[in-house]
Amino acid sequence: MFDFEELLSHLVGIGLYLQDVARYLPEKQDFHEPYRTIQELSPYDHLRRFLTLCTTHLYRNIRKCPVTEAVRNTMRSLICVQHQDWEGALHTICVDGAKAGQNWLSDKETSKFAFAAMCWEKSWIPLEIWQARRRESNVVEVVHANVNLEGTNCTLLGGRALQDRENFGIRETYQSKHPYENAMKNIRRKAFAQQKDKRFYDARIESHNVKLIELQARSKRAQDRVQHAFEAVHPHSSSHTFEPSAQVLRAYENAKKAADKVKAALEKQVKQGETLAGKGSGRVNLLLPEQSAHKSGFESNDKGFMWKIT
Repeated sequence: MFDFEELLSHLVGIGLYLQDVARYLPEKQDFHEPYRTIQELSPYDHLRRFLTLCTTHLYRNIRKCPVTEAVRNTMRSLICVQHQDWEGALHTICVDGAKAGQNWLSDKETSKFAFAAMCWEKSWIPLEIWQARRRESNVVEVVHANVNLEGTNCTLLGGRALQDRENFGIRETYQSKHPYENAMKNIRRKAFAQQKDKRFYDARIESHNVKLIELQARSKRAQDRVQHAFEAVHPHSSSHTFEPSAQVLRAYENAKKAADKVKAALEKQVKQGETLAGKGSGRVNLLLPEQSAHKSGFESNDKGFMWKIT
């Protein structure tokens, strides 16, 4: 028995396998349909001759179906040996179940074997076998659960390795498992983690240095534009009655705003750089403006920056 909704593709695969097996057998008439040979049976015909579905899963899925309880009861009535009004039940599910009921029916009909696995009179399974079969797969699932309690990764290798060590002195691994090996492994692991951390901060310092130099250059250009705009507003040769044009005043204000924006970005980058002081491998020098670097023991260079000597 199978859970139809979860194993539909697997079931079709079983039918295809049986069809392939029948192709290599001697030509023989089918027991249930003597006018056909077993080679003529489709994958779904093979499934109708032995497949039943797990009633527990069917009832659970019917319970989740968004239809009325009356429609659910009609769905459950299809899981039977014989049905008094099969076509009437399908019509009720289709009409009263609306879209959800129609989808449920379509799912079963398109499979071409689901109804035969739910109702005995639609299948070719002998009645005695149908009545004696297990109607749900929970027994198998319980057995699996009990086995899993013992462990899902158990192996016979451990017992064999212990026996070989007792009889022949052969260890299961090339390592002696001495505490010294574990200690060395921990030291290497710790050193690797430290080096990884230092490489990470080295990359951040390099990125910071590039951004800081770029922002410093932008700040200088912005200040030059402010100075140029200021001179246009207050020329040295102007008279006391000189009044700059609106365009000149607007250019001066825009230059100051741009300079303030670059200054804010530069200050933000400097603060980020201060958080990187003392980090990294020491192979990459951390650049900071002189005013921010004196307190951290940095020394100056010829570009107006400071870097820490490591």
